[in-house]
Amino acid sequence: MVSSSSASVLMWMFTAAFVVIGRGFSVFRPLPPFPLFPVLPLFPLPWPFMFWLLFGLT
Repeated sequence: MVSSSSASVLMWMFTAAFVVIGRGFSVFRPLPPFPLFPVLPLFPLPWPFMFWLLFGLT
């Protein structure tokens, strides 16, 4: 059983990690922005919510 506080902390950690990864791709790989920018906003959003659901339901 995971408390809600640790679940929210993990959700924020994963959100921050994906934001940093997204910024790293946009900063270090600026040449192909067109395939990356439509795809990157789709990936950071579901993962924290999936982890939040997993930790919240267990």
